[in-house]
Amino acid sequence: GDSPHPDIASSYNNMGTVYRSQGNYSAALKYYWRSRNLLQSSELPQTHPLYLMVISNLRSALAHLYLYPLRKKFLINLCLETFIAFLNAI
Repeated sequence: GDSPHPDIASSYNNMGTVYRSQGNYSAALKYYWRSRNLLQSSELPQTHPLYLMVISNLRSALAHLYLYPLRKKFLINLCLETFIAFLNAI
């Protein structure tokens, strides 16, 4: 058919994994997005193991880029007393 071959998406996923292993999360994210976009336009179902792996890798790269730095900054900038008060308030 006219849909992209899943092997191309797999190659993009692999490139993303190489970049992620080097700590280059923004480059990894770019390749994971390309892989995801190809898979979405392919005939593979979203329950296919390759699709699920790409989504998992995307989440991991996003977490390293955005969630982990924010969490680290948040915990470092708060003194223990303020942190305890915050926990008691929620």
